[in-house]
Amino acid sequence: MPKNLDTDSTDQENLIPDELALIPLLSTVVFPGMIVNLQVSRERNL
Repeated sequence: MPKNLDTDSTDQENLIPDELALIPLLSTVVFPGMIVNLQVSRERNL
């Protein structure tokens, strides 16, 4: 449950940039702020 339900808040963490980095992954969903290990099985996939 969110700690602050104030919708008028202008916190920096609530701002979404105009551009986001994208890494295509097979059968994996990674959300912003997540830390995951990525395994690369073939050198050509780097």
